[in-house]
Amino acid sequence: MASHNAKYYSKKPRKRDAKGCSTITSMFAKIAESSTPSSNPEQAVQASEIPMAVPLSDSVDNSSAKPSKKVVVQSPSSSSSNHNAFKYDMKYPWLYHSSAKGGLLCKFCDLFPSGKTSEGIKFVDDAVKLSDHPSRQLDTHEETMHQQRQPCNLSDALSYEFITITGEHIERQLLESLRSAKYFTLLADESTDEQNKEQMSIYFKWTTDSLTTEDHFMSLVNVERTDAESLLNAINQFCIGKGIDIRRCRFVGFDGANVMSGEVSGLQRRIRHLSPICLYMNCRNHRLALCLKHLMKNYPVLVDADAVLQAIWKLFHYSPQRFQVFKAIQEAYGDEKLTLIRAATTRWLSHGNACVRFIDRYEACLDALDAIYDAKKEPEVYGLRLSVTNKSTVAMILLLADVLKPVNVLSLALQSSDINFMDVDSKVQATCDELESIVTRVQAQDENMYFSKAQKVFDEIDERAEFRRRMRSENEITPGDFLQKTGIPFVNSLKGEIVDAFVCNPVFTAFRALDPRYLPDTPGELLDHGQDWVKTLADHYAEYKEDTFKGHTTACPADIDSKIALKKEYSGFVHQMFMLRISGKATTPGKLLAAFAGDEALQACFPRMFQLVQLMVIIPTSTAVVERGFSTMNLLCSPLRSTFSQTKLTHLMHTCIEGLDLNDKTLEELCDAFKDRKPRKIML
Repeated sequence: MASHNAKYYSKKPRKRDAKGCSTITSMFAKIAESSTPSSNPEQAVQASEIPMAVPLSDSVDNSSAKPSKKVVVQSPSSSSSNHNAFKYDMKYPWLYHSSAKGGLLCKFCDLFPSGKTSEGIKFVDDAVKLSDHPSRQLDTHEETMHQQRQPCNLSDALSYEFITITGEHIERQLLESLRSAKYFTLLADESTDEQNKEQMSIYFKWTTDSLTTEDHFMSLVNVERTDAESLLNAINQFCIGKGIDIRRCRFVGFDGANVMSGEVSGLQRRIRHLSPICLYMNCRNHRLALCLKHLMKNYPVLVDADAVLQAIWKLFHYSPQRFQVFKAIQEAYGDEKLTLIRAATTRWLSHGNACVRFIDRYEACLDALDAIYDAKKEPEVYGLRLSVTNKSTVAMILLLADVLKPVNVLSLALQSSDINFMDVDSKVQATCDELESIVTRVQAQDENMYFSKAQKVFDEIDERAEFRRRMRSENEITPGDFLQKTGIPFVNSLKGEIVDAFVCNPVFTAFRALDPRYLPDTPGELLDHGQDWVKTLADHYAEYKEDTFKGHTTACPADIDSKIALKKEYSGFVHQMFMLRISGKATTPGKLLAAFAGDEALQACFPRMFQLVQLMVIIPTSTAVVERGFSTMNLLCSPLRSTFSQTKLTHLMHTCIEGLDLNDKTLEELCDAFKDRKPRKIML
C-alpha cells in the first residue's frame, strides 16, 4: 500500500493517462504554422492558442503591409496569476515570479544556492505554483535558518581583501591628518601576543586641522628584540615608510622600564637624539602604581597582606571543590554567593577591590578554611589559616580598603582619554587631601570606614583562636596601636610617594602660564604673572637645539623665532586670556584652544601663543590608550585565532579601535578600492 504522503513515492505513468493530450508532433506543427508569414494578420493570431506575442525587433513599421515576425510564448491564462504574483512579491521581499518556470522562486536560493538543504533547492529547481496556495510553504521557508543567514558566504581570500581595504582606508585618512599636523606626540609600548611574538603598539597624538586634539592607533610592529636600539629602529622605519617626519615629534610617552626611560641609552634618549627639542613624559599611571610597590621595602606588613590576598584567591579559584565549600557557607550565612577578586601583583591599585571583597566575606573565608582543613588536614590550608588570622595583616587589609579608594579614583582619571596634563596637579592635590581626611576619620572611628570594623574582626579572631595560642601571644595588638605604629606613618609615606612620583620636567610645569585656571583674580596682578614660566618656555622653544649621542651630533631649529618677541606677546596675551576666562569662553586649556579655533584674528595677533597652546594640549599624561590597544589585540588574537598575519592583525585593530564612518562617500571609496584592486569577473 502506498504512503499517504506523496513525497515518499512517485506514481508510475501509464499510456491511458495521456489519452486526449496533444502529441509532440502536433505541438511543433502549431508553432511552425504560427511563425509562417501570412497576408492576413488575423489568421496568424487565430492560429495561435495564446493571444500574447513577442516581436523579434524593437521597431515595427506600421506602414508596411508585410506583418512582423512574432514568437509566441506560453503565459498564464488568466490575469489573476499576475495579480497574485504581485501580492506575494510585496509580502515576501526575497520572492519573485518566474515566467520561465511558471511559479515563485527565492532570490537568495537562486543567487546563492547552499546545496546542503533540500528546502533551498526546492525554491530554485521547482517553482511554487500560484494555484497551490503557497502561503504556508513561503512562511515556512522564511522562518528557516536558510533565510536568516547572510546572503553571501565570503571566502577567506575575499574577507581578507575587505579587511585590508577597510584598514588601508582608515590608515590613509589618519596619515593625511598626521602629516598635515605641525607637531605630534609619540606613545608606544611593547607586549607579547598569543603567538608569543613581541609586538610594539604605536600611537600618535596631534592637533587636527579643525584644532581638536586626538590620539590614534597607527600600527602594530613586530620586533624580534626588545632592546632600545631595536625599538628605535622599528619606530624609525615605520615613520620613514609612512612619510612621517619624526623631527616634528615634541613629546614621547613611555612606561618606566629602563629600556624605555633610560637617560643614558634608553628609547626616549635615542628619540631625543633624532629630535633634540623632544621631551619625555613617564606614564603617570605606572608611576602611581609603583608608589605602593616602593613602600613594601619599609612596611613588611604590606608584603604579608599581598601574600594573603594572593593565596586565598588561588585556593578557591583553582579548586572547584573548595570553591563549592565557600559558596555553601555563604549561602548558609544568607549572603550572595560571590567570588574573591584577584589582586594583581604588578598592579597594586587592583588590591582595593580585592581588600573590600575579602573583608565582606571574612567570616565565610574562615569557616571555609576550617571546613577544608578538617576534611583533609592539609598543611597549606593550615598555614593560610594562620596568616588570615594575623591581626596586623588583617588590619593592613582593612586600612588598604579605605586608602586605595581615592588612589583608584586618581588612577581612573589619569586613564581617561580626554584628560589634559594641566589637570593632573589639581587631581593629585585632591587625592592627598582625601588621604589626609582618611587619617582623621579613621582616628575618629567613623562607621563609614572599613577600618572601623577592626575591633570586631579582632574579637572574631580571638574567639576562633585556641586558648593555648592566646596565652602564648606576647604582643597583643589593638586597632589604635596599629594606627599609631604602622597605619598613620604608612598613609603619610604614601602621600609623599605620590607627590614625588608626579614631579616632572620644569618645561611641563611652565605651561601653567597658558592655563587660565592659574590666572590671578584681579587685573592688577597680571603684569607679573607667569614671567618665570614664560622664560622657561622661551629658553626651550626659542633656542637652537643640538644633541650629541655616541659621538654623533644632530641639530633642530627653534620652534619660536625670538625670545624677546615671545615675552612681549605674552604680556598682551595674558590680559586677553583673562577676559576670555571672565566671559567663560576659555576656562581650561582645551577651551582656550577652541577659542583660537573660532577666532582667526586671535591667531593672527598672538601667533606664538597659538603655537604654545597647540603644544600644551598634546602633552601626554599616561600610556593607558596603548594598554587598551593591547587589550584589543588580545581579544582579536585569541587562542582560537592565533594565526593572524601581521598586516591582517593591524588592519583589524584599525577597524576595531578607530572605527569607520559608513557614509555614502566612504562606501563609494571602498567600492572603488575593491574594484581597482584586481580585475573582477563581475561588473562593479
